[in-house]
Amino acid sequence: MKFKLLGSGLGFALIMHTAGLQAGDFDPITFPSRYGSVDFTMPSKNVECIYEPRGSSSSEDGLAEIQCDRAQPSYIRVVLSERGRPEMIKNPGEQPCCSDSTIFSYGRSWHGKPFSCDSRADGLVCTRDTDGHGFRWRQAGAELF
Repeated sequence: MKFKLLGSGLGFALIMHTAGLQAGDFDPITFPSRYGSVDFTMPSKNVECIYEPRGSSSSEDGLAEIQCDRAQPSYIRVVLSERGRPEMIKNPGEQPCCSDSTIFSYGRSWHGKPFSCDSRADGLVCTRDTDGHGFRWRQAGAELF
């Protein structure tokens, strides 16, 4: 992991330098699983994700998917399935975000077949390992790619 030490007068701050980090620079994490499902919340407690593995009864088509909700300033959901492009849903009917269940600390990475997510101080990035499609959450909003 790359760090930058900044000093000013008597105070010092250790700040993670996120520019240029590669996937291997993040510290892997494993979350508790309930019947294969995994959920985690960003340290800001404004974004929460749930992963459903292939064959889960929660997935409409039986394919693996990761779904992330942002609560503020407006409720938005992003869904990345095992196939197809990511989808953004503005103001979905249900709005359960965000719990304190499992915090996905900055500088950590998580992998659930076929997805990988990196928790960064400037946001969350999740990609599908097979083709690189995914999304990036930042304070300003979500970017699909």
